[in-house]
Amino acid sequence: RIGEDYPLLAEVFQENGFTTAAFTGGGFVDAQFGFHRGFQVYANKPGDVFLMDSAGRVLRHFKDFAEQHWGEDLFVFLHTYQAHAPYKFPSRFKSALNPGLKSNLLGPGNFLGDKKTACFKELPAAERQELVDLYDTAIHYADQALVGGVARFLKEKGAYDEATIAVVSDHGEEFYDHGSWEHGHSLYGELIRIPMVIKFPHGRRRGLDDHLTSIADLPGLL
Repeated sequence: RIGEDYPLLAEVFQENGFTTAAFTGGGFVDAQFGFHRGFQVYANKPGDVFLMDSAGRVLRHFKDFAEQHWGEDLFVFLHTYQAHAPYKFPSRFKSALNPGLKSNLLGPGNFLGDKKTACFKELPAAERQELVDLYDTAIHYADQALVGGVARFLKEKGAYDEATIAVVSDHGEEFYDHGSWEHGHSLYGELIRIPMVIKFPHGRRRGLDDHLTSIADLPGLL
């Protein structure tokens, strides 16, 4: 649990007059670990890892909240496990990137089983590619449903240019790049090199920055 004396970003925004809300998938960002501090609304379930459409659900919660508080200064944290194993997504997206992709509700579990050593099991090239395609499709859906959904909503409201939007991930995923699957047991580049994309108001500070940075730097950038 986060120490009570450790300041959180939402607390800073709330102290400065912002209305704050978070719609998450719980898990390791569940309110019980202290992440709720500074948020007037904190929901643990919309982005749950086992939902087919958690990204879409998070978007709906965000839009409902934003409509109710439109005209106020808002700080909103949106979090989903959509791209996390088992790489689920709505069935209508199954052929979005690979028309031959089979329906798969267990992700790596379909191929690896549930043994403690399963994450080190070698798979045939075709099965590896299917897992990569499932992961990419889950990311594609999250991008369309949540990231794109937020952008479209703000544009419809005429607030997109003024908004600051930050998109980050907590970790990457390994697809036997170094002899194992998923994450949590190594620190190779595919796991720790994550996206951080920030849209500043009115297009300020455009371009790429290749300096070493981390999620911990985000508060200073906002």
